[in-house]
Amino acid sequence: MFYISARGSSASTWLNRMLSKHKKIVCFQSSRSFPPVWPGKTFPYENTWVKEIEPAKYIESLILCENSTHKEKIFGSTHGYHGIDAKIHCEKFGGIFSYIARNPISRIHSHYIHSLEGAYYKKFNILKNEEIHRRTCEVLNNVDLLSLAKEKEKKEAEKNLIKKKIINLGKLLLTEKVKNKIKEYLHIARIKKTRKNIIPNEKELLINSAILSVREYLKHDQILFGSCEKNAGLKMEEFVKSKKYFYNILKKRIDNNIDFSESYLDDVFKDGRFWVHRKKALSPEEIWNSWPASMKDLFIFYFKKFNLKNYMSHFDYDHRYLI
Repeated sequence: MFYISARGSSASTWLNRMLSKHKKIVCFQSSRSFPPVWPGKTFPYENTWVKEIEPAKYIESLILCENSTHKEKIFGSTHGYHGIDAKIHCEKFGGIFSYIARNPISRIHSHYIHSLEGAYYKKFNILKNEEIHRRTCEVLNNVDLLSLAKEKEKKEAEKNLIKKKIINLGKLLLTEKVKNKIKEYLHIARIKKTRKNIIPNEKELLINSAILSVREYLKHDQILFGSCEKNAGLKMEEFVKSKKYFYNILKKRIDNNIDFSESYLDDVFKDGRFWVHRKKALSPEEIWNSWPASMKDLFIFYFKKFNLKNYMSHFDYDHRYLI
């Protein structure tokens, strides 16, 4: 059994599909339920009996699937539970926990542009993916993103303090059944709120999305790199193009005894990547050089806060201009 942690813009769909091509491997993708369906397709997002489950139950479900095939198949999953949520449960059952690494500049840029496309530009048929980067640089050019990020963190810390006090009070006064009912109600209320058809303010959306993308993705990289053994990181830039890397590294993170034949590897690399959002991807250097100073300042602040120098060095990502 194996689990590969990933966030968006990390070729997790490609990896999932390629692993599932192997006759001995069943790899589910982006699910937190059994049967495994897309998180947005579970209750209460959809009118269905399928509900999300805790990571421990999900991992146990993978083991039960393997047992049901008399160990003839290896079961695993990618991308559903972010960070290290599934790590302790995966390793408890003797599974192999890994995560996907990608150059943070490329990943943040890809996620940022793709999320804006889905939330705003594509919805209102304004700009295509390849035009969005230039537009964001124009809008953010004279915005002090770092000051806004620090102010946002301050407000979130105050909210979390109040929330913590309420939760502690609830533990004393409420039964477990009532607490679960309240939790479910708040979860459904949040979903309804986010699904309201409100036209966002472009500048506000660009600012908030930039801060969220930079902060959360760099924080995510820190947590994974600091919590896992060094060979647990699967470098996206390598496994999508190198047969040798795919064979030597992924073989160790799936099952040491599994056979990756030459015909299987040929099949994996014959089609190339999918879910590619632009014809010619920008290099990390091109992204960095085109970002406005405000975006660079924001990135450097969180890069240093989360101490990602060793992460960049380990995966051989150029970070000379970030020091």
